[in-house]
Amino acid sequence: EADRRQAKQQAEANAKAGNLALTIGKMYEDMGQTKKSVKLFDDALALWKNDRNRHQQIMVGEFTLDEANAFTQKDVIMIVQLLIAKGRVVGTFSSEEGRGQADAAQAWLDALDVFAHAPAAKNIKDRSVVFPCFSGIFLFIKGGKIEKD
Repeated sequence: EADRRQAKQQAEANAKAGNLALTIGKMYEDMGQTKKSVKLFDDALALWKNDRNRHQQIMVGEFTLDEANAFTQKDVIMIVQLLIAKGRVVGTFSSEEGRGQADAAQAWLDALDVFAHAPAAKNIKDRSVVFPCFSGIFLFIKGGKIEKD
């Protein structure tokens, strides 16, 4: 019971931190501080990265399979929203290496991977949370920004 309560409290704390990151990240984006925005999104996503031995494990987007299996429905929704926001920022404001669109597409594909493989996502009734991923990817493919494979 104590473990369940602690897990629920952690999920609520992560959701609050994620929402705050989305709000502040959007403010940074609006001010043209895109690197700060992306770093903030990455820092928020790191809240769910608890597996210390990440190398040579099955990955679900940016997360290990064990991490994805532990996600709650709220976790999945927040992670998807953070990855969508990250993709929007790097896709709109190309990264220094000129990989903005590819990095954006990867963030959106990671979001779709989490949504497809995290067991908690199966119980999410409103699946429209992933629509921006498809929208962005299709727009980039249509515009020739990324290649289909």
